[in-house]
Amino acid sequence: MSGYCNKCNAAIDLVHDKHYHCSRCGDTKILFCPDCTPGSNNCPGCGGGLDYHRESITRKAFHNPATRSLLGF
Repeated sequence: MSGYCNKCNAAIDLVHDKHYHCSRCGDTKILFCPDCTPGSNNCPGCGGGLDYHRESITRKAFHNPATRSLLGF
């Protein structure tokens, strides 16, 4: 499952990538990548608060050479 940053249009993997999102705007997917940190903590669509989704453990392990072998690579 993926989406796009509302500012720079970068692709965001909703499960693995770190990003800011609005949980109240379910279908519209208000997303911001970490490079385009929103100016305020409010959603531009509904005015609700933005939540931060951390990078998944699997993504961290894949990019770390020391733990990559544990994933079978």
